[in-house]
Amino acid sequence: MDRRLRWCGCRSVFPANTYLRLTDESSARKLIKAGYKFLNWAKPDTIRETAQNYIENGWPLVDMLATRTQDLADCERIRNKIAHNSTEAVQQFSVVQRNLLATERLFDLSPGQLLKNSIEEKESRTSRFLLM
Repeated sequence: MDRRLRWCGCRSVFPANTYLRLTDESSARKLIKAGYKFLNWAKPDTIRETAQNYIENGWPLVDMLATRTQDLADCERIRNKIAHNSTEAVQQFSVVQRNLLATERLFDLSPGQLLKNSIEEKESRTSRFLLM
């Protein structure tokens, strides 16, 4: 097994230097999951920490996360609101609404309404830009 991870760029493949010296894919999967059923991709801090533990400087994952940490955190909060509907999930979902709508809401939107409105707003901004 090739011991270097590969990052596919637009035109070429760059090796990512790994700290791991594994002989097969099964061992690598067990190590990365760290005893859990699956690798947690929901929390940006967890992803960053895992990448830094296994790949030199966490590259390329840490660099990619730098610009999308807030988006990933918002996705997790929306998911938790759908899955749990607990007091904490509701409070965290209110944070997402504030982030995306840039205003405090008098009433909460459902996760579906929020996502639909966000997509429609993005499409509206795009069409206004194209019409200029």
